[in-house]
Amino acid sequence: MALAHNGNLSNALELRDKLELSGAIFHTTSDTETIAYVVTRERLKTPSIEEAVSKAMDLLEGAYNCGNHRCRYIRVFAD
Repeated sequence: MALAHNGNLSNALELRDKLELSGAIFHTTSDTETIAYVVTRERLKTPSIEEAVSKAMDLLEGAYNCGNHRCRYIRVFAD
């Protein structure tokens, strides 16, 4: 999965803390990495990437625009 992001998450630190407590290891301080982890975690619990993105958006707070690319499809989502 490739992910592009523009904007700011107002709850990024809260999300990172929760993800780290559940075993996530971050390599940057970027909100984009946080979004990628949230989408990935949701994807492990849902039958489709579309549903995972929808559930991830429920957890993301702030002003953002994202696009992800997987195989031959590009998905775009915003706050």
